[in-house]
Parts: sequence; C-alpha cells; structure tokens
Amino acid sequence: MNDSMVGGALLSCRNIGKTYLQGKTPVEVLQGIDLDIAAGETLAIVGASGSGKSTLLNILGTLDQPSAGTLSLQQQDVATLNDRQKAALRNRSIGFVYQFHHLLPEFTALENVAMPLLLRKMPVAEAARMAEDELRSVGLQHRLTHKPGQLSGGERQRVAIARALVTNPALVFMDEPTGNLDSVSAANVQSLLWTLVEERKTAFVLVTHDLALAGKMQRQYRLENGQLRAI
Repeated sequence: MNDSMVGGALLSCRNIGKTYLQGKTPVEVLQGIDLDIAAGETLAIVGASGSGKSTLLNILGTLDQPSAGTLSLQQQDVATLNDRQKAALRNRSIGFVYQFHHLLPEFTALENVAMPLLLRKMPVAEAARMAEDELRSVGLQHRLTHKPGQLSGGERQRVAIARALVTNPALVFMDEPTGNLDSVSAANVQSLLWTLVEERKTAFVLVTHDLALAGKMQRQYRLENGQLRAI
C-alpha cells in the first residue's frame, strides 16, 4: 500500500474489521484491513472459500457496514451517508458482477442493462440506446429482446457485465464472475473481461480463488485469517 496515495485514492479503507455473532459468540471475519485503490487500477483478492472475500467486497462496495474502521469512496466518508445517499453513490460510481447473474427474469437483456440508467431517471430512449451499445460491446447485439431464461449461462453473465458497465462506473467489483460457468463459457467470459479491462479506464477489483485468473491483474492480495496481505 502506498500511503501517499490516500488523498487521491478512488477508494481508501483503514483498519476495516467485521465481526458476526454466532449465537452469543463473536466471530471475527475481517481485522485491520488497509487498502487503497487508484483510478483505473486492477487488483485481485484471493483466498479459500469462507475466508471472508465476499464480505470484504460487500463492505468495499458499500453494501455492508464494517464493525470497525473507515471507508471513503471518491473522497466521501461512507459512514456519513444514509442508505439513500449510499445507493446513489453506488449507482453513480460502482458496478457489480457476481458469480450468479442476478438478472430480472421478466425483463429482456436490453431492459436489464438499461435498469441502472432508468433508476437515474434517464429518458427511456436514451437508456435503451446506451444499453444497446453496451450489449454490442459484449457481443450480444443479437440478443437484445431475449429474456434471461432464453440465454445460455455465458450469455447471461455477459448481460450482467454489460449492466455493470453501462453507467460508466469508476470502479467495478467482480465476485467469482466465472465460477458458475462451464469451462468453455468461463474461458469466453474471461477473455471478454480482459478485453474490457484493457479498453476502459475503470478500476476493477476481482475476488476469486483462481490464482491464474488473479495473476492477470496489476496487484494481488490474499485474504487469510481475516487479514489482507500483498502477494
């Protein structure tokens, strides 16, 4: 970590901890985590299943509250924001891609991708145009009107990637984005991800247990025993 980066970091966290209660017993999942992410930077967080990777990602993405420590995103102290302000910050600045696509089954690929823009009260025609452009960028221009149930697993994940990127976020979090795909679909999605990483100025944070996948990112960290260490 470069302490001189803190003032200009896209995301910065200090001494982040997370403790859950199992019955009456406190279980410390994360402890003393410091991390800075610069604009346009790519990094990977690896660790065994159950090590707390997804918990950390949810905290960094402002979806969960830490038990201790501070988090700032684009110079804003997240702890000072209410739920509505956090949601607006996520919509403006963050994209998410999960192991499971979380697409809305009753909507088409185009409608799913346009959804974050419509939440911003963008005119429908403009949102549709931007969603179509984003679907074209992931090779799905021929699937605009298809619903998730009509798409393959790899295609559904491409739609999820397009949805994460359509708002032109400063930061994208990817949680095992190929973990639910067969080997061929996973390889295709991985290839697409690296193309997008190289083409855009977006910062990407990848959570994975795959060291080969992690090795493609600029920085790698291991989460073990609740602590984050550079590899």
